[in-house]
Amino acid sequence: MRYVILLALALLLLGCTMNPQDLKPASNQNGNGQITQPTGNTSSDLGVLNLTMAEVTKHNTATDCWMVINGKVLNLSSFVTHPGGNAYVPFCGTDATVAFNTKGGTGVPHSENAASQMVQFIIGELNNVIEQPPKQNNTPADIPPILNDTPPIIPTTPQITLTMEEVAKHNKADDCWIVINGNVLNLTSFSSHPGGGTYLPYCGTEATEAFNTKGGQGNSHSATANAWMDNFIIGQLGQNITNTISPINNTIPTGLREYEEEEYEDD
Repeated sequence: MRYVILLALALLLLGCTMNPQDLKPASNQNGNGQITQPTGNTSSDLGVLNLTMAEVTKHNTATDCWMVINGKVLNLSSFVTHPGGNAYVPFCGTDATVAFNTKGGTGVPHSENAASQMVQFIIGELNNVIEQPPKQNNTPADIPPILNDTPPIIPTTPQITLTMEEVAKHNKADDCWIVINGNVLNLTSFSSHPGGGTYLPYCGTEATEAFNTKGGQGNSHSATANAWMDNFIIGQLGQNITNTISPINNTIPTGLREYEEEEYEDD
């Protein structure tokens, strides 16, 4: 009986020391009396992202640029080596399939090399769920260089065709071309003509007859004079030549000049 009394007293003392709140069922209220929801794993908690067009359209600036190409979502935020400069930026946040396949509407597709290089920017397929992509560090070092699929511009030397129209443009003493026996001659620096400036009226013209008759006198130039004139030939009439012609600084040798002067005096 004594043991029963002691046990009852012990239970009574224990009940007096307990907090009444401890006897209540667990509550979903926080310390402010607000009801809280059970903690669960949402898509954001798990670090995943649904690649919808709605999501793509949020990334519509040069520094935060996503676009869709052929069903793939690409992150071009660090695309600083585009051969066409920033021509792609207006398509950020859009489906740019047509623009990519036609080079912005020019009708010319990108090369296979360019298409293969774009693979590195794919983050997933449209409407697929992916892991939340990390923030990109927009520095050129993070992005392998994109090979320029545009053929390099090779400097070309301009060509001209030696037509009579072209010859006619060179019709003065300091820019003098003439045609003699089908050859085009540049006499711009022909300052030692034995006959002085008698050739100047023929600059820019067909002067074969004038040359072969010494300006209509009926006698022809000497064989030596004919040979020396070869130094002034820049091409044949109708020929395509490189347009790097500068005035030919040739003077007639003293012996030939004296001989020609005697011929003119005899005439």
